Amino acid sequence: MLFLSGQIGLIPGTKDFAGGDDVEAQTQQVMQNMGATLTAGGSSFDKVIKTTVLLADMEDFQKVNAVYGACAG
Repeated sequence: MLFLSGQIGLIPGTKDFAGGDDVEAQTQQVMQNMGATLTAGGSSFDKVIKTTVLLADMEDFQKVNAVYGACAG
């Protein structure tokens, strides 16, 4: 069993957010980071049971959901 938490849109090895303030770029980076962590832990997105997404602005929901859906299926 693998638990992940606190994923944010930082580019690995840096202190930089992907895309600056671009929520879609940050979401894409979060999903890439999660995918890499899942793979390193011997898992994958198809085995994920539950996720919780927190947004600073609900106006970003559709953009985040589109990226999330494309990555997580």
